[in-house]
Amino acid sequence: NMRKEIRLDFLGEGVDSAVLVKWHKKAGDSVQKGETLCEVETYKASFQVEAEDKGFLAEAKYSEGDLVNLPAVLGYIESNE
Repeated sequence: NMRKEIRLDFLGEGVDSAVLVKWHKKAGDSVQKGETLCEVETYKASFQVEAEDKGFLAEAKYSEGDLVNLPAVLGYIESNE
């Protein structure tokens, strides 16, 4: 099994943090590539974080409402390939 990071890096000039607004998946849920995993919001805009791999959500490191300092690893996708 391969464990891949769900990364949140650059969201715009001068943006160094974001709030994790909502998880669309919970630990154990299966995930398809391109599917929305969660939403984050900065003081400028809100963003959807999409899965870059398929598998399942192995771990979410932040909870809804948490302030996330960038860059960050939001969680991990475990792939069966």
